[in-house]
Amino acid sequence: MIYRQFLSLSKILICYLFLVPIGKVFAQENLAHYKKVGIKKLKKKVKVLKHGRAHENGTGKYPALDVLSTPPGKIGFLSFYVFDPSSRTYQFFKEDSSGNLFNPISESLYLHSLHSIKKSFSQENMKFLLPKDYLDTEGKKQAYNDFYKELIGEDHYKKIYHNLNKKDQRTCTAKGFTLVPANIDYHSKLLSDKLALLLEKLDLDAALIVAQECFTDHHYTDIEYIEALIYGKNPISKQPSVSNEDYYPSMLFAGGFIDFKKSILISENHHNEIVTVSSDGYGIILQAIIEKALEDLNENIGI
Repeated sequence: MIYRQFLSLSKILICYLFLVPIGKVFAQENLAHYKKVGIKKLKKKVKVLKHGRAHENGTGKYPALDVLSTPPGKIGFLSFYVFDPSSRTYQFFKEDSSGNLFNPISESLYLHSLHSIKKSFSQENMKFLLPKDYLDTEGKKQAYNDFYKELIGEDHYKKIYHNLNKKDQRTCTAKGFTLVPANIDYHSKLLSDKLALLLEKLDLDAALIVAQECFTDHHYTDIEYIEALIYGKNPISKQPSVSNEDYYPSMLFAGGFIDFKKSILISENHHNEIVTVSSDGYGIILQAIIEKALEDLNENIGI
């Protein structure tokens, strides 16, 4: 995470010093290139998030996956968003006919990957649900839409997200999604507590969160990093002897990412307007990441 933040700062600094668009300096390829690479080679590029030591009493940040006999039953697609350390990507948002805000870059990436995401989970015989599938009551819709506001309301998160989406959290998400910024701190106790409550209210066993880090200037947006995270409920129920502070009710079950060595050109911009978005090829990349994460999950559960 620190390494990525250093690269992020370096790129912004260089572009300011030389007054050159980020895309022209750093973007070397486009997403369509990866369609030719193929899923097998792409999976070799995926890095899986490492698991820490799990405790028998269910305490700590890491899940005791070996106590599970099967993977989580119902997995909900909880959040899909772009993240820009320079905060410029959030300038680019649109409003649909109902007045809801969304990010056109996120929307394009999401639409180009949905088929591949569904395929990844169906291959593992997992029930994968979109927001429109699991938000089937007004109470669930309310809990989902209020999640980010409740999270951001805590002082700790206010400090972290002080410049994130100054207008609305959906300015960085695809249509119909709320923001669950798990990529900031995978093992946050606050996130664990809030996410467990949300999973309970939505009647889900686990959740998928997809995030991508981008860089944006007035001319281009480049994609730097893509990750998929699978969160689930703590496999070990809380015992009376365990304190709330030591118990994480939801945990990161598995995750994978690709950190591109060369920035990938994803959109051409004109001031505060996106002219074109090039998402073709994104689906197979995300498919490789999710499949690698699911393989890691299956290797660690006690089947």
